[in-house]
Amino acid sequence: MEAQIIQYITEKFNGSISKENLDILHNWISASEENKQFYWKTFKELRYSKDVKLLGTINKKKAWALIDRKTKNSNSRIIRINSFIKYAAVIVIPLLLASIIYYSTQKNLFSDSSSIALLEKIQPGSDKATLTLDNGQQFNLDGNIENKILIKNNDIEIKDSSNIIIYRSKKKNLNYKDNHIHVPIGGEYKVTLSDGTKVWLNSDTKFDFPVQFSETKRIVKLNGEAYFEVTKDAKPFIVETEKLHIKVLGTSFNVSAYHNDDHITTTLVSGKVNVVSHNDNVILEPGFQSVFKQDSLSVHKVDTKFFIDWKNGIFRFDNIRLQDLATKLSRWYNIDFFFDNDTLKEIRFSGTINKDNPLSTIIETLKQTNYFNYEVNENSILITN
Repeated sequence: MEAQIIQYITEKFNGSISKENLDILHNWISASEENKQFYWKTFKELRYSKDVKLLGTINKKKAWALIDRKTKNSNSRIIRINSFIKYAAVIVIPLLLASIIYYSTQKNLFSDSSSIALLEKIQPGSDKATLTLDNGQQFNLDGNIENKILIKNNDIEIKDSSNIIIYRSKKKNLNYKDNHIHVPIGGEYKVTLSDGTKVWLNSDTKFDFPVQFSETKRIVKLNGEAYFEVTKDAKPFIVETEKLHIKVLGTSFNVSAYHNDDHITTTLVSGKVNVVSHNDNVILEPGFQSVFKQDSLSVHKVDTKFFIDWKNGIFRFDNIRLQDLATKLSRWYNIDFFFDNDTLKEIRFSGTINKDNPLSTIIETLKQTNYFNYEVNENSILITN
């Protein structure tokens, strides 16, 4: 297994790895932070060995001493350093030794232009989603067709019009099950519900809603992030997330409830909402935000534009951690971020960025502002010192 992992890393570097071996490698990388760091270090050394043309005489004793000094503190349970040294001689070839010697004396060996070129291939997200009806019928939505009729009969009409799904019910008391919209990573979409309520759905979001609401209440389900402009009605409008219910009558608010986040935020723009957890509830006034974290609710006054401008094509940040910013960027640009150390995660940012910017523009701007470096590998970015 030890030799195989090194072989898989080399095959991935060369572009010759099979899908089966790539899955094995990805599973191994995700098994621990130590594996992840080892993968990046090995991959970087392979890239250096390709870029640096030192084909003269190599002081092999010095090279092996450098390898040993750089890796002697590793305690990987899956790959032992001794095994790495043994197999690297066969797999990585002596040119790697030259690159390690050179890299130990050159701080800027890695080509910034190479990273930028790779970043420029990563495009911003776009309007796209998948609509699934209660009968299992699916429609791929891309917002490119004006007034496309998806369903039209004596009971309902469902239309896709310029990146907005519009529902109109023609009869009362229809007994339909929920429809489902899935917005993938790198997507956004809007939906107008049968009562006229407008919903903006952010990337990586799942949203369940009925074709027509009942006579007593309006219930939708959210996993991800959405901005709501709720039509006023005597019937309460309820957003159900995994751990919270948000109850309103007519109002504008944002809910961020991603399953892999450790908190849920509800930000009120206008009107009034009641945020209810299993053991607490709070009433929000405009300009306030509730945060549900570690089984408790708290309320803070906020500038709402920092939490709703994503729907207007803007990333707006106020003293945000780099790790949290990377999470938002990863959902829009469909790319994974890794950090060389925990200190880098705590770098703070404030500012405004247009979401239609290429990722290369955003990363280069952030780099110049806060003095970190980065490296790109396919659809992953490693943030380094």
